[in-house]
Amino acid sequence: MAFEAVRDIRIDAMPSLEGRGFVLRTSGLARHGRPELELDGVPEAEAKHGAVVLNQIANYVVNQRPVQDGETLAIRHSSGALIVRLVSGPEMPAKGVFGRLFGKSVRLQRVVEPVEGMDHPRTMLTTVALWRAASLLAEDSVDAARAALLDSVRVFPGVPGQRGDLFMGFPFNWQNHLAYAMLGTLADDPRERERCFADALARSEEYELAVIGDSSTSLRALERKTLISIARRIAAENTRAVDEVREEVSPAVVMRVSPLRMRVETEGGVLAERRLTILPHLCANYLAAPTGDVAFELVADLLVAYAGRPGKLALLTEDVRQLYEGGNEEAPVHGQPSPYQTGDRIVSALLADVVRRTYAGLDAAELRASYDLVDDAALRASADAKMHELGAREAEGYVQAMQLGV
Repeated sequence: MAFEAVRDIRIDAMPSLEGRGFVLRTSGLARHGRPELELDGVPEAEAKHGAVVLNQIANYVVNQRPVQDGETLAIRHSSGALIVRLVSGPEMPAKGVFGRLFGKSVRLQRVVEPVEGMDHPRTMLTTVALWRAASLLAEDSVDAARAALLDSVRVFPGVPGQRGDLFMGFPFNWQNHLAYAMLGTLADDPRERERCFADALARSEEYELAVIGDSSTSLRALERKTLISIARRIAAENTRAVDEVREEVSPAVVMRVSPLRMRVETEGGVLAERRLTILPHLCANYLAAPTGDVAFELVADLLVAYAGRPGKLALLTEDVRQLYEGGNEEAPVHGQPSPYQTGDRIVSALLADVVRRTYAGLDAAELRASYDLVDDAALRASADAKMHELGAREAEGYVQAMQLGV
């Protein structure tokens, strides 16, 4: 029977000698030839998350490989990697009669943050809170997930502007930026959603590059005529891309090239690539929708208005990013990559969103109101109704596709 930490070890809690919460310590790893694990400074309210940290590490060191003192360990998860370092702890007397009689002892490894100066143990505890929130969302427990995320950022709010670099390929930089991003997707009020996305972007450069593609400073430096030129170029490339791949997955689903540019850093420089995306035929029509000067100028106006509000840009492009990239992260890259130019990512996303809203039937006035470029409640309500109708048709298309076994 394979080792399962939740079944095969015990985790004891005791007050920290330094008065910082509790110390959690495993009992049972020694039977499998591994040092016991210890995590200190755990707040009482976060004890369950601390136990998850120890269980995850225990499963790794028993089922995969032992981790040496001083070694950093990264455990992958779709909602943020758990990255810790194991350091040598004191020898502990073995439990039981034989341990007392023969003076046996077991080794102990302490679980600490991967980088000196990180706020131990909040980074790892809030990472587990993200996992918990993602699990609750998968169960459609939205209110419970929101509560878990709010508790996470309350315990560890992070530091805006201190975004750092990747470590072992993971964004360890106060991973609570993921909590803010998830809160943004759950918020109902647009202002709250924008604020959450802005908080996430302020805490992770990697997230900013993935969503926006460039910094606010570099975007603000682009002139309106340059933005129009970028939008026109991307539209022409998208028109050609429509016919490049037409592989039908089923009678209701087609594989097409996404209109959204991805920023990819390689040894040869920064490249712009596109992924294949799987869409119901209904949604695939967006790629073939006509574009013209009105759309290009609207995209430019949006960036002139919101280049200094990255949270707003994240909010405006949320739907098209989900439409063309959600669930397609492993899809292959199509065609030869081209050099990435400032604005490629966000211009392509905004252009795709303008095309989608036009496809829904919004006229020029409704478009500008839907983007808050003009303050007109009646126009905004009319635009919202048309987008709601389109959303219903999109959902119906996905249901039909799933019924056909896709």
